[in-house]
Amino acid sequence: DCVLGSLISLVWCLIMILFVVYVFALLIVQGLSLELREPDSAFTEDQVERLLEEFGSVGLAMVALFKSTTGGREWGPVYDLLSMSRGFVSWAFLAYIVFFVLA
Repeated sequence: DCVLGSLISLVWCLIMILFVVYVFALLIVQGLSLELREPDSAFTEDQVERLLEEFGSVGLAMVALFKSTTGGREWGPVYDLLSMSRGFVSWAFLAYIVFFVLA
């Protein structure tokens, strides 16, 4: 009975983590798409290619965010890439990192 109760809590925790990752991925992809649509974007062609490889869709962004918080890759280079944007994208990424480190 205790194990079943623990499994139910585990499932809800996983759903919550998935939801948080999804929301932050959606924010970052939306912010990047608005930034890349502008004619005077601060990104070079190489940076745009790297952004599309890692944040070209919400699913790719979710994987990049998940890898950044679980040790799959360092979050510093991802932040360096996102910090080139003039919008809220880099702040959203930092908020995501802080949330997962503290939560």
